[in-house]
Amino acid sequence: MIKESFLIAQENAGTRLDEFLERKYLNISRTRLRRFIEGPCVLVNSAISRPGYKLAVGDVVEVEIAELPVTAMIPEPIELNIIFEDEHLIVIDKPAGMLVHPNVAVKSGTLLNALCYHFSKTTGGTNRIRPGLVHRLDKNTSGIMVIGKTERAVGALSKQFRLQRVSKVYTALVHGCINEDEGVIEAPIGFDLNTWPRWQVMETGRPARTRYSVQDRFDRFTLLALAPETGRTNQIRIHCAHLGHPLFGDAVYGKAENERFFSSPQGQLLKLDRHFLHASQLSFRHPVTREDITFNVPLPAELSRLLESIGSITAKK
Repeated sequence: MIKESFLIAQENAGTRLDEFLERKYLNISRTRLRRFIEGPCVLVNSAISRPGYKLAVGDVVEVEIAELPVTAMIPEPIELNIIFEDEHLIVIDKPAGMLVHPNVAVKSGTLLNALCYHFSKTTGGTNRIRPGLVHRLDKNTSGIMVIGKTERAVGALSKQFRLQRVSKVYTALVHGCINEDEGVIEAPIGFDLNTWPRWQVMETGRPARTRYSVQDRFDRFTLLALAPETGRTNQIRIHCAHLGHPLFGDAVYGKAENERFFSSPQGQLLKLDRHFLHASQLSFRHPVTREDITFNVPLPAELSRLLESIGSITAKK
């Protein structure tokens, strides 16, 4: 039985209720937490609330969960590409194919499984450090992620993401040639349980904005640097498709274009078991030292090889 209450202080003011609880209960999925919130298991000021409720100073959050699911965050000796680490946070280069968080179907091989093992080693096996997610990458998206190691760091980093003070740059290869050297995609993104994909551009969605600039052009593709100014689910993939230039290899938002290309003679020579999207740069303020820091990581080998192949097969002369 979990029975706890939390008095909301200034540092958590403005945080969504589901995000606040997700940081408190790392071994419970966001989906399950939302079910708890919508039922009598989570109360805000003695009343049933909603997952998106923005917490205010002085709010009292009461949690009473009769049965805690068995944790899926089992330490596993999975190699990590660590870019930076101190006592407050860790920055890693996540490979494509790795889930960030265990879910109903997958309980092992995730980033959190790997981090739990890493932290247990650095603390002499006591595993006192619990990884705190402040953002996510899709399974098939590679690149930079920052993870908090203390509640203070998680809270401060989450606030930066919420207030859009974190700068992110992604590298993406998209179908078609984009003539403009740079531009902005503004299209609201929402969720519809009755459609597929469920996350998509819709008038009733939340505002979403992505800046892009062209890095290179090929005969049938464009290499982009994209900077999302909001943090909607699948934002870059959705916005590129909305622009008419879906990601290379995106089997959801670019299904038709990718199937058509891969059935062509050129497409038979270019295969990729993921979509071409890489989080290449991340800038934020250190939650304790207050230093502004920027991290960059190059494209992984499979994406670099693909660009070389495209250059030799389809590049403009």
